[in-house]
Amino acid sequence: MSTTCLEARLLTLVADCPLRMRALRHAAAVMADAGIGDWYLAAGAIRNLVWDQLHGFVSPVPADLDLIYFNTPGGDIELELQLQQRLLQLSPDLPWSVKDQGWMHLKSGDAPYHSTFEAMGRWPEQETAIGVRLEAGGLQLAVPFGLESLFALRLSPNPARPLALFYSRLQAKRWLEHYPLLRALSVAAD
Repeated sequence: MSTTCLEARLLTLVADCPLRMRALRHAAAVMADAGIGDWYLAAGAIRNLVWDQLHGFVSPVPADLDLIYFNTPGGDIELELQLQQRLLQLSPDLPWSVKDQGWMHLKSGDAPYHSTFEAMGRWPEQETAIGVRLEAGGLQLAVPFGLESLFALRLSPNPARPLALFYSRLQAKRWLEHYPLLRALSVAAD
């Protein structure tokens, strides 16, 4: 399936999910009020929607709704907390997790990131690096590694990250148990 078809398929899944669309509307309003344009609803909030659909599962409320953004290098933890509080006020039933990618490089031991897209490109699994945001023109995607493996139900380590981190997360998250059709990419040891 072509990249354009996969993107359209993902955007349709998001658009057809009332919970995620409500989250995107609230996120768009809060981020616009804060003057932040570089943001996405990302990670499991989007990835699991695809995996659930491909498994024929009814998508439950996600364990968390990862809202990532980039404001300034170095980040601003106070702003991060304020944004999360504002989102919780708008939709207290949703499990918001707001993270400023301006400081996440410190957690990963990387050089500072310059955008959410760059930060996503450093996440441990390629299929987790997916984000959607709502703009005046509609839904916009950020997919540093493409969508082919996500829709093929493969889970791939990011070559920019230690392989041990991938296997640790694979075990901790228990994705292969929850999604029986999912296959982790076998990788030879370094």
